[in-house]
Amino acid sequence: MKKIRVLSAWLLAGVALVAAGGLTAQPTDNPYQTRYPGAGAHWTQQIRWDQVVNARQVEGLVKTYGVVDSVKLSATLEGLSAQGGGVLYFPAGTYYLHYDLQLREGVVLRGDAPAGNADARTDGFELPTRFVFPKYDVRAAGAYVPEATDKGLLPVSYPKVIRTAQAPLKNTGLVYLDINRATVSLVNKPFGAPMPRAGQLHKNLILLGLKVNNAVLPDPAIPTRHQVDAGHGMERWPWKTVGSINVTASENCVIAHCRLNDKPTDNFRQNGYLVADGMTLDGSQAMFRVTDHAGIAVNQPARTRAAAGKRLEITDTRVFLTEGNPAFLADANEVRLAGNDTVAIAERKNVVVDGLRAAGMDYDLLYNNLSLTQAGRFTNDRGDSLQYRLVAPQRPNPGEKYPLIVFLHDYEDRGDDNTRQLRHFLWQLATPENREKFPCYIVAPQLPPHEDQWKSRYNFAFTWSLQSCVDLVDSLIATHQIDPGRVYAMGAGTGGSAVWDLALDYPEKFAALVPMGGFFRFTALSAKQAAKVPMYVVWGDSDEWLSQRNQRLIMADLRVAGAKVKFKEFPDTGKKCWNTITRDVPEFLPWVFAQRK
Repeated sequence: MKKIRVLSAWLLAGVALVAAGGLTAQPTDNPYQTRYPGAGAHWTQQIRWDQVVNARQVEGLVKTYGVVDSVKLSATLEGLSAQGGGVLYFPAGTYYLHYDLQLREGVVLRGDAPAGNADARTDGFELPTRFVFPKYDVRAAGAYVPEATDKGLLPVSYPKVIRTAQAPLKNTGLVYLDINRATVSLVNKPFGAPMPRAGQLHKNLILLGLKVNNAVLPDPAIPTRHQVDAGHGMERWPWKTVGSINVTASENCVIAHCRLNDKPTDNFRQNGYLVADGMTLDGSQAMFRVTDHAGIAVNQPARTRAAAGKRLEITDTRVFLTEGNPAFLADANEVRLAGNDTVAIAERKNVVVDGLRAAGMDYDLLYNNLSLTQAGRFTNDRGDSLQYRLVAPQRPNPGEKYPLIVFLHDYEDRGDDNTRQLRHFLWQLATPENREKFPCYIVAPQLPPHEDQWKSRYNFAFTWSLQSCVDLVDSLIATHQIDPGRVYAMGAGTGGSAVWDLALDYPEKFAALVPMGGFFRFTALSAKQAAKVPMYVVWGDSDEWLSQRNQRLIMADLRVAGAKVKFKEFPDTGKKCWNTITRDVPEFLPWVFAQRK
């Protein structure tokens, strides 16, 4: 084996190096030429592979349980760079880093090669040396302040980055490291900024034999000012054009034998996510996915062509990513791509597509098209009053009676605007297709802002709101072309719970009940009473407020009582399980409109 250069303490600017024992086992070969022996002479020979510092033998660098001292690490890299560069070698093991890691000129961080030098494109590719960074925790960031980000002040919990300084450097990189929760960004310009001239870019960069997982940066445009002002400052979205690996290089850059995103673990739900039109969505419909962005970006967004014969290459690399994202953001004329492949990760698609819009969902069909509705205020003979919106059939035939759907909204849609109750679920009934196929009346009353819920004696509270709803139904039957034998009560969230109250108080009024995302504590007697009306019960299996166990108990109570009940549980769906039901359950509306008293 080639003789190893051992650095003295003064070479590392005061960083003590323990040189006793084990040094002869350190790798000193050029790993690129070892991996690709047919490559011949290669620019990677300019890196000082034979000058090796063992991280385990630098006093105070690696502490108990593999915790890396960031100050000592920085000083070690500076000292090694100052003496012409070399390799900082991390033997097999797991190392915990708590801050960004900045590379230095001439220095390569290297771990141990995989057993048998396995191919990164195979599932058996594992690396003995692991770098683990802190998990990205949005909740730990505190209130989001756009002005702070504008000034370059990032939250403490901002995802970690293995990066370089802005000044161009050469002969640096990462070799045989399993990196978890840090984006590799060897770029010397801010993301989105104009590309510097070729002479101001890095060169001689090597990224060889890496595994990178959970590497994502949040889009700086999310949250928007609108989201912040509405109290949704914790919302985040992946920065779609930033890769797990990012490079700016004018010449001699190799990204080879890497495996990205094969084991993502850090996706998180964003419950109550607010989109630009004001709709709040279920957490499963606005999932922050750590693979929902580009795989590798080279010289992005603008491109600077490498000089003729200067190689920028991405080879033998497998990239796993969410469907619809590019594996490589690179100019084919500038970067040589060879032997790579891409695997689309099978994930339920977000309804929210860019952090701002809900694709394929016309939530504003009623909310922003009030011409389809008639506003009203109903006051019963006891003086209780409710605002409501009424939707009539498109072309009612004289003398024909039509069904009536009574919709009870969730907690968050209380108010005095007489419009918020139109946001959730009802838009599906108002699509041209459904209005043509299922002509009916729809009434959507709204609770005033000071009322927490639809109330009933079964919830040990005053009954005025539900009684007023029933009185409103009676009034509409008397004044409109409504079939009293085809009145259906539907409710979402707290409104879904109230639908069961209606079953207990007024079973003779309704032909079918549809509680969605609701909860009710049944007794044997109340379950038997509710069982008098056919039901279609809807939940999400990941409801943030109601466990699957409680859902099963409710269904068991109803079935023991002999209820005619259908049940739909949406997989990987939270509280707002009603947003796609008419599309995803074709039998739903035909079943509802087939029910008669």
